[in-house]
Amino acid sequence: MEEKEVKVRGIINADVGPGMSVAYALLCIPFFVNAMGWGNSAGFAFSMGLIQLGYFVMYMVCGMHFLKTGNLISGGIYVVFAAAFGLFGGLGNLSVALCPKWGIQYDPMLTNVCFVFAGIYLLCILPALRYASKLDFLGIMGAGIGVTSFGLAGFGVLPAVLGKVGGCGILVSGLTSYYLGIAGHLKVSGIFLSGGQPFFKKE
Repeated sequence: MEEKEVKVRGIINADVGPGMSVAYALLCIPFFVNAMGWGNSAGFAFSMGLIQLGYFVMYMVCGMHFLKTGNLISGGIYVVFAAAFGLFGGLGNLSVALCPKWGIQYDPMLTNVCFVFAGIYLLCILPALRYASKLDFLGIMGAGIGVTSFGLAGFGVLPAVLGKVGGCGILVSGLTSYYLGIAGHLKVSGIFLSGGQPFFKKE
């Protein structure tokens, strides 16, 4: 029997970034809806807590992938997302939902502190994105404003106002990530969608 060599051709330059951007956007939209008071707030904490723990694994794997390939900015952001949104946020929401029912004491300060400092981190690294596309820049800025606002609202600082500010910030971050995720997938097939020229130009 004649042997034939079979070559399998896959997608060239496959990247986990676009898919993870869309997955991130899918997490942002429910947070916005809840912050606006349009959802079932009583059941939100438990449902979202479970989802966030799943995202912890996704964020960490994605972060490690980017760090391994030398993309320190994306890798660092996803690792912080894993810790803040996935682990602290997920366990925090589950604790809010379950601890009162079981008579277990829980201190939400842990999650609030984490959110404030994670948000400040995202805002502080914006200079590193000054030459990135407008949507990349706005996405991280929206996340930074949103998470910081949620953390401060959790401490009782203008909760009615900052809760909605946080929701709007997360919405901006989610929508920009959704668009950039689609653009990243289309780029593989030769269709290029612009993310906008950078706010700052290289000298």
